[in-house]
Formats: sequence, C-alpha cells, structure tokens
Amino acid sequence: MRSEVFSFQDLLNAYYQCRRRKRRTINAAKFELNFEEHLLKLERELRNHTYQPGRSICFVITDPKLREVFAADFRDRIIHHLLVSYLEPIWEKKFIYHSYSCRQNKGAHRAIKDLKRFLRQVSQNFSQPAYYLQADISAFFMSLEKDILFDLIRRRLKNPELLWLAKQIIFQEPTKNFYRNWQMLVTCHKKNRNDKITK
Repeated sequence: MRSEVFSFQDLLNAYYQCRRRKRRTINAAKFELNFEEHLLKLERELRNHTYQPGRSICFVITDPKLREVFAADFRDRIIHHLLVSYLEPIWEKKFIYHSYSCRQNKGAHRAIKDLKRFLRQVSQNFSQPAYYLQADISAFFMSLEKDILFDLIRRRLKNPELLWLAKQIIFQEPTKNFYRNWQMLVTCHKKNRNDKITK
C-alpha cells in the first residue's frame, strides 16, 4: 500500500484518467477552468474527512431499451478513479481471466472477439450448432447489497483512510439526491428517433 493516500499527485492522475472520456461534458469543462484549485479543495476534504459525494445526474436512455440512469458528477468521478487506483492492484489478480468489464486491455470488443473464438471452437468451425446467452440483470447496481459489498472490500483493504472513502461512495444514495438532465433526455430521444429513420 502507498505510504500516503489522498496526495495531490494521485488526485491529479485520477483527474487526467477521468477527463479522457468525459472532457466534452459541461461539468468537466467547468472543472477544467480551475482544476488545480478544485483538486486542492478535494485533497483538503479527503484529508479532513469532510468529503461528501454530490448530487447525481439523472437521465433516461432509450438504447438498447428505456432505462433511467443515475450518473456521478464529474467531481465525484475523479474520486472514483482515485479509489479504483488503490483497489485495482488488490482485486485485479482475483478476477477470472474472462471477466471483461472495466479492466485494462479488456472491454466489450475483447469480449466479442473471444466469444467468436469460443463459438468457432465449440461449433467445430461453425459446422455444428452452438449457443451463447446474453443477459441483463434488471436494476443491477441499485439492487446491490451495500453491506455485503463493503464487507468484501473491508476483508482485503486494511487502510482506514481508504475504507472511510469506500464507505462514503458505497453508502451514498444517488436516487435520493439528484437532479434531472433534461437536455440529455432530449438528446437521447433525438438520437433514437434518427436511428429509426436511417435504418
């Protein structure tokens, strides 16, 4: 474990990781205008244990199906990246090889590539029938037992500062503290409507 947690350098690294895919959002742009001051404020809040996750952003997506999403604000996403940077070395070696979500050099494209290879093998080069199951667990993240999740982390993570942060994130209630992003909702509807026209 690192000798010092919640350092400015670690927060800066987490910020750079976070903005790679979220730089075009309005909240990321606002944060970037004065990111050093924002990161210093986050560092103080983490060290003083005054950090609290902010309001989540609620929007609706329609592809592949109608679904309500509660997303963390950009500021809180930086904290998520920070915590993951500490948890990843512990948990990465415990995952099975064919676990693809949110792992380096994995992801959906790698999963599809491996699935094609397995289908080729079991179907004897597509000469025999083969099947795979694609499933989606309804309200998966909302239905997680938070006590069980936190206990699993506590068994492996011994640093009290990181346990405190993990608790702040896990036990927050995004469905009770949020605002609706109507612009994102309209964008999703327009995108879905355009997809139907072009197909």
